[in-house]
Amino acid sequence: MLQERPPKCKFMSGDWKHVESMLGETHRKDSEQFDVILTSETIYSIESHESLHSVMKCLLKTSGTIYLAAKTHYFGVGGGTRMFEELINKKGNFTVEVCKTYPEGVQREILKIKNK
Repeated sequence: MLQERPPKCKFMSGDWKHVESMLGETHRKDSEQFDVILTSETIYSIESHESLHSVMKCLLKTSGTIYLAAKTHYFGVGGGTRMFEELINKKGNFTVEVCKTYPEGVQREILKIKNK
């Protein structure tokens, strides 16, 4: 009889620059990476885009999916979904598509990000 492994969840917060070092090298192996990464309101600061992208690349399984929820544009700080999409396309590691748009008030979107 095959024994099922219970799902494993981790919740993280803080500066993205420190997440990779906090988790260590073990998360570079597919068996220690994540099937799904959910993130919300994490791209408002343009300065965090590079480090967040790096963490995503490190922690996402080859067949995994990231769902990123954010405003299309953050007034006053400059970040947003279009700028993060530009970075993703420039780096070339992931595909990205808008899977849901919320146009009421300040427009928000959910991006679906997958490994190429």
